[in-house]
Amino acid sequence: MAAITMTHVTRRFGEVCAVNDLSLTVEEKAFVTLLGPSGCGKTTTLRMIAGLETPTDGRIDLFGKTVFDRERHINVPANRRGIGLLFQNYALWPNMTVYQNIAYPLQGGDLTKERIGERVKEVARTVKIDALLDRYPAQLSGGQQQRVAIARTLAPRPRLILMDEPLSNLDAKLRLEMRSELQRLHLATGCTFLYVTHDQLEAMTLSTTICLMEQGVVRQCAPPLTVYRRPANLFAASFVGAPPINLLPAQVLPGEELLLRLAGDQNARFTFSDRAGEMPRDGLVTLGVRPEQLLPGESGMLAEVYSVLPAGMETTVQIKRGDALLSAVIFGETPLTIGQTVRVRFAGAQLPLFRRDTGALIGVGSVELL
Repeated sequence: MAAITMTHVTRRFGEVCAVNDLSLTVEEKAFVTLLGPSGCGKTTTLRMIAGLETPTDGRIDLFGKTVFDRERHINVPANRRGIGLLFQNYALWPNMTVYQNIAYPLQGGDLTKERIGERVKEVARTVKIDALLDRYPAQLSGGQQQRVAIARTLAPRPRLILMDEPLSNLDAKLRLEMRSELQRLHLATGCTFLYVTHDQLEAMTLSTTICLMEQGVVRQCAPPLTVYRRPANLFAASFVGAPPINLLPAQVLPGEELLLRLAGDQNARFTFSDRAGEMPRDGLVTLGVRPEQLLPGESGMLAEVYSVLPAGMETTVQIKRGDALLSAVIFGETPLTIGQTVRVRFAGAQLPLFRRDTGALIGVGSVELL
């Protein structure tokens, strides 16, 4: 059963269309990330699922039950949708202890005081804050406060948890720690997670599926490594990856073989390993080269080393060829120096080739520099 089904959902704010005719299915127990730049509509999408924002049009179903349908005039309130919400602001009650904060959503129901206590201690152990139950939020670190917010969200046993950039207020070390905890919690709880972020590293490391959004439209929805290795379009290719993908304009040369003319009169032979679309009639294409696919060697095209940025485990090297700056990632140290002339080649069989007119993927393959 699908946890979330959105069918032709649109949300307009006056003349601005924040989400445009969005159809999306999230399978039960998946960890799906809505990824995209600020203003792409990802938070609006989450808020419509939560019931905090009313769609202009369309239908939303949660676990087979319709919670919104414009045509049938159905709009189930947020507190009756049975979901957990976790936001950037932890929203903990400062005058309540950790125990009381976690217990708050369980009160007023059928649970006895003893059963509430058991559940609070259970989720506190799950997120590793069982030793902090008597403390107040002001006595906790940012990471501990975030764990309390997660425990409070888990306490009512929701089947679906919606998270809007919950780690953005944490420092880099705590964010790494909490990513690991969220991944572990997803497996331990069996809940469906829908996670909103603009941080591609969070999306790549946490998700079972990434839905990449731009201007209110989903541009690609696929497993993280598929988005990275086989981006559906130029937007997906350029948004996912750090350092960013190198995009080289090219012209298809006439002939039986697929030959490309790159900038600087460099010819290359492209061999498809997976074809996705048709070549444009004008022959104008864009070749994508990930930084780890750009390697120095004894053969290849000539270029100049523009900068060398060691970071311990890897070194980022910028290569200048004409007016273009290309990024390469070399694992470990490198003897390259600024101003040095080197030869570089393109490695692997997963280099994407795009139409320049529409940005759509033509296919992926290998490149031999001639």
